[in-house]
Amino acid sequence: MDRENARPHEVLDEVFSLFMDLGATDPQLDFPVVYCSGRGGWATYDAAHPTPNLIPLFDTIVKHVPGPEADPSASLQMLTTILDYSSFLGQIAIGRIVNGKISKAQQVALVRLTGKVVPFRVTQIQGFFGLSRREIESASAGDIVAVAGMEAVEVGEPRDLGARIPAE
Repeated sequence: MDRENARPHEVLDEVFSLFMDLGATDPQLDFPVVYCSGRGGWATYDAAHPTPNLIPLFDTIVKHVPGPEADPSASLQMLTTILDYSSFLGQIAIGRIVNGKISKAQQVALVRLTGKVVPFRVTQIQGFFGLSRREIESASAGDIVAVAGMEAVEVGEPRDLGARIPAE
């Protein structure tokens, strides 16, 4: 919608045809449509009538995208998706806490891709706030965090999300 020669209705038809070609189900074909302009900072349900803000986009996300399935009362589970390094803290694992809670100084165990269990103490937890990270005392299921204290963690650990990382 950012371009002068935008053709939103034709593109919507093309997307619908692609979904049909891929064998989408009826509920999948009944997807919500929001026309947006990132450059203009607006969103609308009617391409001919832009709104002054992005509220229709956010409302659609809240209405149609389910929240993460996470259980803060279960044993700790976190899947590492990115690695970082600090000369002060050492290796930092970044990922989403799938289940449970984690706290600074907590004794936990890393389940390696090989299945080996390596205990370690959490030296620091950083939470994400916009584009920046800052130190936090604890986090729970659904949070994306950066955790320091383990050595030689690899992306994808633990390999089996059914493997519990026990908290002590």
